[in-house]
Amino acid sequence: MGKKRVIIPAAIVLVLAAIWFGIGSFLSRPPVLVVEDRVFEALYGPFRLRKKQFLLSLRLERPLKIVRIEENAGDDVAVFTVESAAENPYCVIFAARYYNAARRYSREYPEIPVGVFRGRGQDPGAGDAEGLKIIGTNQKLDLYRAGRLAALLVPPPPPSEEEDAPPEERIPAILVFQDEYISNDQREAFKRGLEDEDNQSRPRYLIGSSQYQSGMPCDAAVIYGAAPGFSEMPGEIPGVLFSWLDPALTPLKIKALFDDSPLALAPELVPLIKGTENEEDNNGKILEIPSEIQILSRRLTEKQLLEKMKSAAAAELP
Repeated sequence: MGKKRVIIPAAIVLVLAAIWFGIGSFLSRPPVLVVEDRVFEALYGPFRLRKKQFLLSLRLERPLKIVRIEENAGDDVAVFTVESAAENPYCVIFAARYYNAARRYSREYPEIPVGVFRGRGQDPGAGDAEGLKIIGTNQKLDLYRAGRLAALLVPPPPPSEEEDAPPEERIPAILVFQDEYISNDQREAFKRGLEDEDNQSRPRYLIGSSQYQSGMPCDAAVIYGAAPGFSEMPGEIPGVLFSWLDPALTPLKIKALFDDSPLALAPELVPLIKGTENEEDNNGKILEIPSEIQILSRRLTEKQLLEKMKSAAAAELP
């Protein structure tokens, strides 16, 4: 009995020592820095932000730190804040609005890999500018996947009132609340997504509230830009939302979120910025990656629909 009493505490000490060593080794690794403003934290949700930061740190096998900067901070303040966050970071990811600060930081610390992420509708520059890696959202692939998701969300036609009669055939109405950054190629990708889910509708593109009229027919909506009219639609109209917004703050009719924030895409951005991905010479073109898609499974009542949406969210453009 005496030996067992000695062995058990010794084993516990060894396990605790191993855990302590692992944590110390993890925390000693150079961190990944993501530079964002404080407005981003408010939109993303503080709890969601901390959870995402923890999970991404585990995935990246090193600490991920969020460098918070005041929205109107100048380049000097932004660079100083990043310098104060870590002396020798693994790499730094700047949001596009801090492009000039990223250039300055890269000039002062050329040995540190620095990237600027251009989200949807942003364009700070092109290619590898002054040592910066410029990476953007693959909007064409995003809209293809959004088309497939929207097609899946269109409710089936109501049964015919006559017995044994086939359901009424009607072309579904899909509204896309867009902004000025949607190109013809991106619209074609969206239409291809609809077609690949056997949906033959012609989507109607609306810009802002001026083009939306109450009572417009709509079976599903994609909110790719400002959509004040969406809140006026009947509660059962399902939607796909492009936003960083905390899902808890969205209407229940939103069934999927496209998140192209630098934080969400950090696992894909880090190897590109570090140059560890086997990328071909892009000849000055911006590297592009798709948004992270979150299917809001608790808002779906059918398991089969959930599985189809998960498959559509991972589909590649033919």
